[in-house]
Amino acid sequence: MTEVNTDLSMDQKLRNRALLSSRVFLLVQWPAYIVLGVVGVLLPALTHVDEAPLIGAILLALAFSKIIVMIKTGPGPGTCLCWRAGVTVLNILAALLILVNPFSLDLPLHMVVGAYMVPASFYVVLEGRYSFLDRRIEIVTYSGFLGMAIGVSVFAGVPDISFWTPTFAYSLYLLILGYTSQHFTFLKIPSGDFQGAK
Repeated sequence: MTEVNTDLSMDQKLRNRALLSSRVFLLVQWPAYIVLGVVGVLLPALTHVDEAPLIGAILLALAFSKIIVMIKTGPGPGTCLCWRAGVTVLNILAALLILVNPFSLDLPLHMVVGAYMVPASFYVVLEGRYSFLDRRIEIVTYSGFLGMAIGVSVFAGVPDISFWTPTFAYSLYLLILGYTSQHFTFLKIPSGDFQGAK
């Protein structure tokens, strides 16, 4: 009987730690999403910039922020470090393909950005649906599905209108992701949810 109670207590502690880990992961990242999204949307509108170096720099900065967060938060119980590490590797790979083209593939910018956005956004869906264990964060999940749709749109080159560039589309998604992350971060969650989390 005592073992069952201990197991339940440990299970609850793991759930609380998983929620806290994911909350911290978003807490640290959402300002980066917002700042990089604003830069990507406004800078091309204010002055002439080469799109490839701009979005490459945005992707590198985002990868750097993810690496810092992973070092600070660790894998966290109930989360899968390989998801976060995998999306960070994709992040870096996309930036390298755009900035230095190490494999001499000469892929069009829209294909690189679109191909990166789909799995990266799928990760956001996983974070919203499964990393929080029994607490589904629907707003994060929906932003992930929206990112996948934007990624497919960018990859296909539709709609064919002047402002719908890979940089604008991805930066817009970063703003959406930043808002949803910030929304979750500041949700009022009962303090009891974090008991035993440390």
